[in-house]
Amino acid sequence: MVSLNDIAVMQLSFFAFREGKRLSPGSRDAMLGIAHVVGNRVEVGWHNKDWLRILADAPVHSANNKDEMDFSSYVDVWSQDFRWLLEKCEGIYSGLLKDEITVSADPRLESLSELQPTLFNGLVLCECNFEFINDYRVRNRRLCGPHGNLCGAHTSL
Repeated sequence: MVSLNDIAVMQLSFFAFREGKRLSPGSRDAMLGIAHVVGNRVEVGWHNKDWLRILADAPVHSANNKDEMDFSSYVDVWSQDFRWLLEKCEGIYSGLLKDEITVSADPRLESLSELQPTLFNGLVLCECNFEFINDYRVRNRRLCGPHGNLCGAHTSL
């Protein structure tokens, strides 16, 4: 029997695989980054930590139009890249795989966090609304990439 956990992991894997291939073909880091963004949203409590609701609402928080996103292309579940990603998504879902893809690499932010701690350090969204981004950056000091800049690899989320 398939559990709800299995369904969530598979949906996460399909979403990250399709969007990663669309945005950055051949990049495992892009696929893993997308999966981590979803996991980060769960970790900070989006939609009461409902994985499937967060995945369903991904287009709402995307820098892309919904019709540009890939929700239906065939995924070869036997491909090496998909099998690799599926294993990583199981680790993200279980909380055993630490996010080292979307967190900021700027060492200055770590020292600042001692003075003003943040609740969360990973990427949860990329957004085109720059007023929102500047406000978000001021409040959370981390958005995407080593200097809080938007990055192309995560534009689907």
